[in-house]
Amino acid sequence: MQGFEVARVRLGTNWYWSAIPALLLCALMAATPALAATPIGKVALLRGTANALASDGSSRILEQDGAVLAGDQIVTGKRSVAQLRLEDGTKFLVGAESRLALDEFVHGKSRDEDRLIARVVSGTFRFVSGLVAKQRRASMSVRLGAVATVGVRGTTVGGEVVGDSAVVVLLDPEDGQAGTAIDVFNDFGEVAIDQPGYGTRIPDARSPPSAPERMRLRTIENLLESIQAATRAATQMRRMPSP
Repeated sequence: MQGFEVARVRLGTNWYWSAIPALLLCALMAATPALAATPIGKVALLRGTANALASDGSSRILEQDGAVLAGDQIVTGKRSVAQLRLEDGTKFLVGAESRLALDEFVHGKSRDEDRLIARVVSGTFRFVSGLVAKQRRASMSVRLGAVATVGVRGTTVGGEVVGDSAVVVLLDPEDGQAGTAIDVFNDFGEVAIDQPGYGTRIPDARSPPSAPERMRLRTIENLLESIQAATRAATQMRRMPSP
């Protein structure tokens, strides 16, 4: 019977054949809402290659000005650097062969509901906090692999995650404002860092963060140099006349 599905149904002790319109079944299936990932920002700068691994297991190639979605894990290639800008103004910079997961992002609902949780799986990173972190302390955190978490109080931070170890350093704020700080903690201890240029090391997943110390991280300097070079190249490309 065209346009119908035949089903055997039971009423009491007897079985009957019932014709159910297939179009009705299709309509009911279509009424189920699709769980589409939500855009939360864009790729503000890209040098080299980067992919986004979505929460459903799919992968897509990132492009300049392309959308970044909730749940994305950003994976950069060799000699690559990517800068992401989220809707609240937060900026994440990731170096070559690095992984950054944007686990949760809520912005624009209310001060109490806004939150940002990111996770540096591996590699070098730098981030500049935006409105979510500035509105309420503890609304933004960045996990460093499985070894520690950075609690943000509105600031600029750089670091590196290698295996089960991590290094974090507080950088000079981009806007020149004073009073920025971070808390770095895990199940074994916590340190507060409020002086730019100082940082902490977490040698493994079962050790507390070290006492704050003055740091010069070559990996972070290399990342910043790559970003500056990529920014100059992108600026020159924009200034070139269209063919």
